Amino acid sequence: MERKAAEQGDPRAQRDLAFMYERGFGVPADPAQATEWNRKAATQGNAEAQLHLAKALDEGAGVRKDPDEAREWYGEAAAREQPTAQLELARKFARVPACAEAIHWYKEAASHGVSAAMYELPTFT
Repeated sequence: MERKAAEQGDPRAQRDLAFMYERGFGVPADPAQATEWNRKAATQGNAEAQLHLAKALDEGAGVRKDPDEAREWYGEAAAREQPTAQLELARKFARVPACAEAIHWYKEAASHGVSAAMYELPTFT
């Protein structure tokens, strides 16, 4: 059922199918398939898929490692108020001393209750 909806272009079903491939639920675990389905859902604006695609690109899971593209997808998901993406984006920008972008995304993630953001922000500023 999920596969049919995913193949018909439903972004939520695509993300669900990607999750199944990430974890090996009902299908063999396959990072490349997970990344492919996440990319399809991500391009349609699914924030969870954008986050998971960014992670795959960051880690090279099922795809060639690409930190620049990962940062772009973290940004897309962060703009859709995905708290984990906000934290990861803040961490990316935190590599630049006193970066206003890092501070902004730490505060956004913290406002969504991400405890790591609340902890890391005071040590960064």
